[in-house]
Parts: sequence; structure tokens; C-alpha cells
Amino acid sequence: MKNFREKMKRRIVFQVLTIIIVAAVYFILLYNKDKIAGENYIVSFVRGFQTGLFVSLQAVSIYYLFKYISALKNEETLKEIYIKENDERKIMIEQKAGSVSMIISYIILALASIIAGFYNQIIFFTLVGTLLFLAFTRLFMYLYFNRRY
Repeated sequence: MKNFREKMKRRIVFQVLTIIIVAAVYFILLYNKDKIAGENYIVSFVRGFQTGLFVSLQAVSIYYLFKYISALKNEETLKEIYIKENDERKIMIEQKAGSVSMIISYIILALASIIAGFYNQIIFFTLVGTLLFLAFTRLFMYLYFNRRY
């Protein structure tokens, strides 16, 4: 349980850093908001989406921050979180769901790239870049875990 307690402390630090970094990036970009070009309704939509995403990221980070802090103060809560995180059935379900969803994402991104190539080059290259990023990330993680285990 001592190792898990240290893991929770690292998670608290990570959540604090996430809150600070997301806020800093958002406010820096908000300061440069006049550089977004486009129609007024599209610019308004983009700013609204960014604000909603910012608030959501901050809310989730703050929720987990308080969850981890309270778990460190209460041994029973810490034990419950440890049991939930180390449940073999849950771990297997998450691994299977993640694997299948990534395959589906690859297929959808590849099809969307093909279709977008007929209409808009910027969208095409964005989708292909996203597809390559995900593929290389998966490859590197596969190689890393293959050597680690």
C-alpha cells in the first residue's frame, strides 16, 4: 500500500501541473484571440468550443485532484481505489476495448482521409497526420512494452 500511496502523490502532482499548464495555454491563446481568421459565427463557435473544453479539462483535473487528496487522508478510501484499479477483470475489459476502438479509429481515419482527399487538401493532410501520429504512437508503445515485459 505504501507504493500505491506514492503513486497517488505523483498523481496529485500531475493533476496540479495539468491544471496549471492547461490554464496557461488557454489564457495565452485567449490573449491572441484576434489572430483567428474566419466568419464571425465560426470564430464564435471555435471560441465557445475552446472555452467548454478548457472548463471540462479543468473540472476533471480538479475532481481527480480532490479525489486523490481525500484518498491519502482516508486509508479505507485509498484501499477501495487500489482494489478498483487492480481488478483483473476491469483491466482486461479496458485493454480489449482500447484495442478494438483503436482499430476502428484507424479504419475510420483512413476512410475519412481518402474521402477528404477529393474535397480539401488541408483536411486530407490533417487526417493523414493524425493517422500517422496514432500509428507511430501505438508502434512505439508496442515496442516499449514488448521490451519491458
